[in-house]
Amino acid sequence: SYFMGLIAYPFWTYGSWLIDHFHIRNIWMISCPVSGIFLVLNILMCPRKYETLHTNNVGLYYYTALPLLLLLLFFLCVIFYQIVWDMIKLAEARERNRILEMEEGQYRKQQRYMEESAAARHDFRHLIGTLDEMLTSGNTEAAREYLTAYRTAMPKNEVQRYCSHPALNALLNYYAEGAQQDGIQLRITVDLPEHLPLSDVDLCNIVGNILDNAITASCDIPEQSRHIDLSIYCPNEARFGIVATNRFNGRVRMDGDRYLSSRRGGSGIGLASVRMAAERYGGTATFRHEGTEFMSGVVIPMKGKNSEHQASPQS
Repeated sequence: SYFMGLIAYPFWTYGSWLIDHFHIRNIWMISCPVSGIFLVLNILMCPRKYETLHTNNVGLYYYTALPLLLLLLFFLCVIFYQIVWDMIKLAEARERNRILEMEEGQYRKQQRYMEESAAARHDFRHLIGTLDEMLTSGNTEAAREYLTAYRTAMPKNEVQRYCSHPALNALLNYYAEGAQQDGIQLRITVDLPEHLPLSDVDLCNIVGNILDNAITASCDIPEQSRHIDLSIYCPNEARFGIVATNRFNGRVRMDGDRYLSSRRGGSGIGLASVRMAAERYGGTATFRHEGTEFMSGVVIPMKGKNSEHQASPQS
């Protein structure tokens, strides 16, 4: 009994950790036959009459075999735990890599939009000079053709000023243009202070993943039902929040309390990235659905865990 009490703690501690973190059903099913074999051996080894234990060396063999089988079972459990632990750590490393790749993708989208907008503004003064020269020389037809070509090359949407944070503003303009191309009505409300408790990179990562998920889900429903509402605001001096709602087809895939992508092979890594980024600053991220409406909410304290990474319009 003392020995069982001694091994009960590691089994309870590490075994519960495996149950909470490992969700591959087939691996758990493989472990069942091993436990079943040990159970059957214990049942078959039990003597029907206790007098049998005192016959020749039966008792010695019996009391020797029981602890040996227990040690063997314990040894197999340790091996199983080590294998599963390595699998979990490998899966976590892969997920972190995919999150980093996704953050890099968000950054590239934002950077490309900013570069395209900056180039268009830079070329505008050349446009004015060229048109002035053409009109001065009376070549109105060439001026009209040049203006048409320039209008075609310009970004489809005018750059809107949603907030004073350049990186976030560029990201919102990028997704607003994409939503318009997909026939999605995107309503954006931003009311943020100059300084925030998180970096521009993490802020854009959170907003970008939320909008990316919402736009992807909206494309699976009829165009007349496609709409996304996004609000980024500070309800008080203690925290700020990001809230988004969108319509979707009503079909969800979940792994426990985690939403998975509705696309084939999708893992829901975008929402996982949002949650990780929020928790990094002492905040929370929640996702839920009601019928065909999906809601995303992020709350981060204004003085988060990593408040030294404050973002400003100049960062």
